[in-house]
Amino acid sequence: MPVILAPQDCARWLDPDNHGTASLKRLLAAAPEDRLSEWPVSRARNTLWHAGPVRAEKAG
Repeated sequence: MPVILAPQDCARWLDPDNHGTASLKRLLAAAPEDRLSEWPVSRARNTLWHAGPVRAEKAG
């Protein structure tokens, strides 16, 4: 799962001088469900030979 940060946390996450692992670990919480969505996609999504919108369109 990728790290999904709130906009106000991006600078702290990317700060190369921030070595406070405890404070950074607190940012690694599950994203609120309303920030994520899912839908089925074509098997072409996982194939590099298929370029273009077919890779991101909903299947079915």
